[in-house]
Amino acid sequence: MNSVPSLTIIIPLYKAANHVEKLIDHLSIWYRDFINIPFQCHLLIIDDGSNDEGITLAQRKLKNGNLPFTLLQLSKNSGQHTALSVGLLYSESDWIVTLDDDLQHDPNYLTILWEVAMQTEADIVYGYFSESKHSRWRNLASSAIRTLTKLFIFDYSKVTSFRLIRSTAIHYFKQQVKTSFLIDNQMIPTTKRIQFVSVPHHQKVNNTSRYNFRGLVKMSLKIWLWHSPLNRWTWVKNSLLPNPDFTIKWIDSSNKFETFPLQHHHIQMVREWRNSSFVNQQMEYKEEISEEQQEKWFKNIDWKRQYYFIHRYRGEWVGFSHVHISSESSTDTQSLQIGENGGFVASPKWQGSGIPIAIALETLDFAFNHLAFDCLRVKVNRSNISAIELNTALGYTFTQRINAEFNGYELQQSDYKTNASRMRKLLRFL
Repeated sequence: MNSVPSLTIIIPLYKAANHVEKLIDHLSIWYRDFINIPFQCHLLIIDDGSNDEGITLAQRKLKNGNLPFTLLQLSKNSGQHTALSVGLLYSESDWIVTLDDDLQHDPNYLTILWEVAMQTEADIVYGYFSESKHSRWRNLASSAIRTLTKLFIFDYSKVTSFRLIRSTAIHYFKQQVKTSFLIDNQMIPTTKRIQFVSVPHHQKVNNTSRYNFRGLVKMSLKIWLWHSPLNRWTWVKNSLLPNPDFTIKWIDSSNKFETFPLQHHHIQMVREWRNSSFVNQQMEYKEEISEEQQEKWFKNIDWKRQYYFIHRYRGEWVGFSHVHISSESSTDTQSLQIGENGGFVASPKWQGSGIPIAIALETLDFAFNHLAFDCLRVKVNRSNISAIELNTALGYTFTQRINAEFNGYELQQSDYKTNASRMRKLLRFL
């Protein structure tokens, strides 16, 4: 709920126990020195099914540091680009940076990518190596990949894993979790504004490669076959599919509960929640909502008067809320500013937990502190005892019986401020 642009740094981690702490040190120094850059920064590390203690060391280091973070872990090794795809799906920021875990990319050059993007209005900025320090075999394999892909796809000679990406360039990844051999192939064809900037290539921290020659050749052929015209042959495609049989485990985060503005890629998930019997029974409109209806609703939102939010806890989406400027409010600053609000948790498992409280506090803080409302009004189904109890604890008072099923309640700003601090204490174990 902040107007400052947000940036997520995504790093796939694989067998990095011997250098992950050094990586975090470099990132923390960059974050400290460039804290005045106008964006909110968040580090997202995805451990790609490693069998070492890299993710544990990262957790220990980050918990004692100043860098906001989230740690995820795949249940099995699924490849760098699949781990990146998971990270892109998880990220809700305005901008994303991807980089390797072995310090080939100096984190200080994140600032250069950002400056190029701001100057050129680019959607993707690649930091390419004018002089590679990879091994001879790695350079040979990389050259083979680029030569083969250039024939059918795109000139990848300056495409690297060091990327700054605008969120609009990754709509593809927001539809579903997707395994991938090459995420760039999903972004580049639909992105016109791409920039490249030369950056130094630093020696790997351990100066060893995770790939042998056979592995590099195998990966090169898979990438080419998958993305070449041969991918129209179903038997070829099925034989090359990356293994999607993995689960994603949330390990830790500097902020376990998160709130984001509603975006288009969320709306079908919200529709499924809204159509569930658990949520539907508490609503005035009880008919099943179709995909077309949901799309039309989203298209007709008045973003100057209507604010919608979606909430996540420990990596799982848990609820939805909204605040509307009431038609009774006036633009005259001397008049009362009146709002309407509502929301729900996505599953009955969150009833009786701190999640409904957290959703309410985030939404009401936005309404009273950011929108400066004098009061908020809400309609509650009289059978929804847990919602009535929560609203009463927040300071809402009964105002009227709206119809046979719903009552109206009102919350004054002064009453909210009196009750909010007490309610926050209930979240200390969330």
